[in-house]
Amino acid sequence: MNQKRKQVNLELKLEVVKRLKSGKKSVGIGRNLSLAPTTIRTIYNRDIDQTRVFAKPATPLQSKQITKITSLVMNKMQSLFSM
Repeated sequence: MNQKRKQVNLELKLEVVKRLKSGKKSVGIGRNLSLAPTTIRTIYNRDIDQTRVFAKPATPLQSKQITKITSLVMNKMQSLFSM
């Protein structure tokens, strides 16, 4: 049976980035945080820019998903394009 995917919250992503920048290996970080080493590398390589952008004091660190808020006009325009 397949394992269920884990959602990694912003606080954990920031912790991963901090540990990697301090020189720790992704395998050791993965063991400590119960995450696969590939997840650790993905957070660092792919999500580093997004993590920095969204790591503002106004963002709750426990949030698991970061979404963009669009205006009603933009939603209307997108719905017209999808027809």
